[in-house]
Amino acid sequence: MTLTNDDVVVLTHRLELCAQTHRQLSKQKIPCKVIAGTAASLRKTRSAYCYVSMVETIKNRIRAGKFNTSSVGLLIVDEAHHNSFAKLISKFPHACVIGVTATPLSSDPSLPLKKHMIK
Repeated sequence: MTLTNDDVVVLTHRLELCAQTHRQLSKQKIPCKVIAGTAASLRKTRSAYCYVSMVETIKNRIRAGKFNTSSVGLLIVDEAHHNSFAKLISKFPHACVIGVTATPLSSDPSLPLKKHMIK
């Protein structure tokens, strides 16, 4: 996998974290676009190869055929202990998945984070 030609998706579970992530990426001069619930469609531009979205928003975009996951090479899940991302992993067949959290335990004991680890 070569990340230089692949898209990156950062998933969050709250709107505030989406905005914060976008601000920090922009400060680092990383071209990115927020996928928000208000956008009617998502046009792909080469000026943005990194997308920031809430889990439910991207799930709805994928279901509606408005976001193609085949070009995504890296999926970063913020606050991975919430486990809301688990239903989406299979939708990103070519992506390396990285989950980050400051909370080592899943918020849902029936879905431990170790279930999603690559061994």
